[in-house]
Amino acid sequence: MNKKIVYPFFLILVFFLFYFFVSAPKKSDNLVVFCDVGQGDGILIKKGTEEILVDAGRDNGQMMACLARYLDFSDKTIEKVIASHYDSDHIGGFKSIFAAYDVKAAYGLGPKAGKDTQTYANWLNDLNHEGISEQVLASGMNLNFSDGYLEVLYPFYNTNYAGKNLSDVLKLHYLDKTFLLTGDLELADWEIIVDSKINLESDILKIAHHGSKNGTSQKVLDAVKPREAVISVGKNSYGHPAESVLKMLENSLILVHRIDQKGDVVFK
Repeated sequence: MNKKIVYPFFLILVFFLFYFFVSAPKKSDNLVVFCDVGQGDGILIKKGTEEILVDAGRDNGQMMACLARYLDFSDKTIEKVIASHYDSDHIGGFKSIFAAYDVKAAYGLGPKAGKDTQTYANWLNDLNHEGISEQVLASGMNLNFSDGYLEVLYPFYNTNYAGKNLSDVLKLHYLDKTFLLTGDLELADWEIIVDSKINLESDILKIAHHGSKNGTSQKVLDAVKPREAVISVGKNSYGHPAESVLKMLENSLILVHRIDQKGDVVFK
């Protein structure tokens, strides 16, 4: 082949390789992403190449797709994963994540909450294959990472674990903001938390249980005082989010981000 033809093609190839690997715009280093996982919860906390996941949605590939949108292709390590609650719409997606990434640590409510459910057994089996064990969260603990930390507010050490939707409540301090992450918490547990007088005030509230009427009350909103709220919801037959919850948020002048309407909700 004529060298005069080959040489320009070689230069073009070098240019594209340089652009892709060196000069192409990098994905933002510092993010909190409420991922579009459909009817479920999945949250990515990202600081550079350090990542924490709080829930991962169902085993439907949507959490993996979310990670592909915000993680560099070469980043195959996730430092921490947290199960706020052991329903399949919160932890089902971890199966694919454990298969694709090297996960360094895992946290959750523990066996008193998981009991004998198959979803919890699957979670433990996945952790075992990953070579890690579940560390149990309780109020007073902090999970630290570069430039931020997750403060565990609930459950308390004396919490009754019999509640169906008992969830970890985590306060994320990051990006000069505070985020209250609430899983599927219901009003009975909210009453205990609010009455304990711990500091719940946060800039952004992840509305509990996908906007269920049993997951949010005016008492909760008055205690948290959020400026913004995220509702992690998809197509469903449960009536989520409840009109009563949407009305409360509107009356409280809280800016609402619905994932079913906006897709991923990203804070930088």
